[in-house]
Amino acid sequence: MGLLPEKGDLIVLLSILLLTLMFFHPLLTGRRLSNKEARAIRNIRWLVQTSKDVGIALLLSKIDSRLQADSDLLPYGSIQLLPRGMSYALLKDQNYVFQIEAHALLAGEGICLVGRPRRTDSNAHLAYSVDMDGKLQETELLLEGDGGKDPENLSATEELAKKHMQRLSEFFLAKDLLAAFAQLREKMRQRGLTSDKPKSNNRSDRGHLRRSPVLWLDGNYYYLPALIHDEKSRLRMTFTAWPFEKNSTGFAALHARSTSELYQTINMKRPYDGRLRVPLPGAGEARVPEHSAHAAYVGRDGNRWQLVEPEEGR
Repeated sequence: MGLLPEKGDLIVLLSILLLTLMFFHPLLTGRRLSNKEARAIRNIRWLVQTSKDVGIALLLSKIDSRLQADSDLLPYGSIQLLPRGMSYALLKDQNYVFQIEAHALLAGEGICLVGRPRRTDSNAHLAYSVDMDGKLQETELLLEGDGGKDPENLSATEELAKKHMQRLSEFFLAKDLLAAFAQLREKMRQRGLTSDKPKSNNRSDRGHLRRSPVLWLDGNYYYLPALIHDEKSRLRMTFTAWPFEKNSTGFAALHARSTSELYQTINMKRPYDGRLRVPLPGAGEARVPEHSAHAAYVGRDGNRWQLVEPEEGR
């Protein structure tokens, strides 16, 4: 009996153990999250390089040259003035904005092109979408203005929008581009990046289609490709990564710019967290284009993004 510790000794031992745990737990947690973020950094760098290796960057550059020769379609520019229901517009004509869904091109399924009026008024009230089979569909939107429909203006405006949708379909559903995306998709599968499809897509009470993108997951981080126009109005593909569950599988969000430079944010002002908070395409691009060459800048999402230095030997 004399060998057993006294009650007071047990309390002291438990207190020491508790204090030790309180001291080391944040360190262990920080190291665990750091390792997961390091893996995400390697994966997103790999995605950028592999997308170039399979020819996507070159094919997009050729499409960009053809688009620049089309005086009716121009880069949209600002994401602050997007029509309701759109997450990011890539091109515009006089009355419509057009969005190319890179996640659908990479997944090989779903809606890959969307056209929506800048304002659903008497001049335009139809939205258009194209799926991966090239099927064009239209959706009637509720008018925001108080005027009636002008059949003559509607016909001319919407016929032009349909023409542009068909032209974009020829570019982005071309066999060589789809084959390149298929190669990237297979290489991602081999690397352990699995597709995570949304459970449902539905329409709001105003007829706007609420679409959730197909994401890719490595177990700890989500990855999302996006087509954007960079600060020089060039068509480029970017990748963004963020934690599957913030504070549990990671903390920082990552953005691989079209220049292959990688930026990260501490993910505070506009936090990204699983499917609850998905970043918009191009969210990590510089809000002020002239700041794009800086080692740190405020992104389009309001977060502060910091350059991630390349690993030694890269």
